[in-house]
Amino acid sequence: MTTRLVLTRSQILSFRRRVNALDERLPEGEQSLRTAAWAGLQDSVPRAAQLSIHARAAETSPGSWEHPSLVQLWGPRFNDYVVAARDLAVFSLGRLPASLW
Repeated sequence: MTTRLVLTRSQILSFRRRVNALDERLPEGEQSLRTAAWAGLQDSVPRAAQLSIHARAAETSPGSWEHPSLVQLWGPRFNDYVVAARDLAVFSLGRLPASLW
């Protein structure tokens, strides 16, 4: 018999803030930009990804989303996404039709 995990709303929200780098701003730098975009930042409203980066990392500029460590691509439901450049293969493979795999 297994024991069911019981979590409070507060625990769940705290976890989500921490893993999405929203409880404390990351220091300035390339690693922080990659961390901020680890799961992709939706950019469906122009520069929404920049707002997400600013919320997660210190000392950002209006062009932070254009940093070479980040790339922009089509995401699910035909929205623009900003992702870490080193994760481009993972994000773009999922956008190809299954017939091309």
